[in-house]
Amino acid sequence: MNLQQSQFRNLLSRIGFLVSMLACSMQLALANDSTARLAVGGLIMSHSDVIAMRSEELYVAMDQVKIRYVFYNRSQDDVSTLVAFPLPDVPAPSDYEGVFVPFEESEADFVGFSTKVDGSPIPMNIEQRAIALGVDRTDVLKQLDVPLGSYRKAAIQALNNLSAPQADRLEQMGLIGFTVYDQGNGIQREARPLWKTKTTFYWTQIFPAQHEVIIEHSYTPATGGSAQTSIGTAYSDESYLEAYCVDAPFIRAVKRIQTQNNGTVFGERRLEYILTTGANWAGPIGTFTLTVDKGSVQNLVSFCGENVRKISPTEFSMTKKEFWPRKNLQVLFLERHQY
Repeated sequence: MNLQQSQFRNLLSRIGFLVSMLACSMQLALANDSTARLAVGGLIMSHSDVIAMRSEELYVAMDQVKIRYVFYNRSQDDVSTLVAFPLPDVPAPSDYEGVFVPFEESEADFVGFSTKVDGSPIPMNIEQRAIALGVDRTDVLKQLDVPLGSYRKAAIQALNNLSAPQADRLEQMGLIGFTVYDQGNGIQREARPLWKTKTTFYWTQIFPAQHEVIIEHSYTPATGGSAQTSIGTAYSDESYLEAYCVDAPFIRAVKRIQTQNNGTVFGERRLEYILTTGANWAGPIGTFTLTVDKGSVQNLVSFCGENVRKISPTEFSMTKKEFWPRKNLQVLFLERHQY
């Protein structure tokens, strides 16, 4: 293992608690389609006492997330460190419903992630692992030329091209299951992946002494969704409404529009952004600006925020000074059906 790999393993061990907590929250969420989503979010590094986040500008929409960070190295020395951006753990397709994965057939980057440092694109390393029954089985799948993305059609095709002994071995490891059927040609069985896929981008970043560094990201978020909303019905869960700060006027607006149109008008898209990693930098975020774009004037949006202002027909914004992120951002979009 070279030095960079060793540093990265150490970094992953430091962020392991956060990732495991994210995985647990996803397992709870994915048990109920009404709250399914894949969280994706901020940078992670070892805690720094000298690298300050002067500002973070976060733009969130259903089809795009953009972030602009301004960092400042307070020290008299250059600081070189590994910086990681973990994508959400993607469960096997059979374990979730209503989750939109933007680029399912991408080899590793299923959200179209891009990064610029001081205005220039940078190359990044990608670490991808396959976990089944809590055990890392990456090497097993690689030996069989099976893509690690359990969400990919290419992975399913590769599984069904395995020999019977190979498939039986993967079944024993908890990597695959089988759908058994008979369409008139005898009993057939089709393999399906059961592992979850863990993906992390990482790169080495130099923060020059007494100097600002601007890091920008953009990607297409993986969102949860459902064809109709439960808001305004007897099936709305109170904790679900609290997560998105859905209030009485919002519920009344949904009911009114639904009634005026004789039935289902809105589908749901749900997005979670990990804010809490901002606490790894020296001090609070100097200025945090959030902009949420609901996409269409006919859509509705709800999220938890303070002093939120409407800045355009579809955009809402808030700004906080000396911001310590204590919880993640969850946004609920109600998307108007087009008939």
